[in-house]
Amino acid sequence: MLVEGRVSITREGWQLSTLGPGVTLGEMTYLQPEHKIRSATAVAETDVLVLKVRNPSLMEASADLQSRFDKAFIKVLVSRLVATSKQLGAWELSAPQD
Repeated sequence: MLVEGRVSITREGWQLSTLGPGVTLGEMTYLQPEHKIRSATAVAETDVLVLKVRNPSLMEASADLQSRFDKAFIKVLVSRLVATSKQLGAWELSAPQD
């Protein structure tokens, strides 16, 4: 979790977003531990303070705590999916039509 600072998220050279405090990073490695492939790159734009929770520690946590993390991560992923869909929709509307 990003506690302080700003982080730029890119994929294959494309700027996807800039994240600020309170945002999680790396939730995909927790939700899909069998897929270790990184889908985006995070680069600090400022000094940052990060709270790191290692997957094995979370896997050993109580079922209630794991469930709370799962719900929080799913909310983050859904909000990112909605934002991406809106961006793509706006891009499609502004793209030249044949």
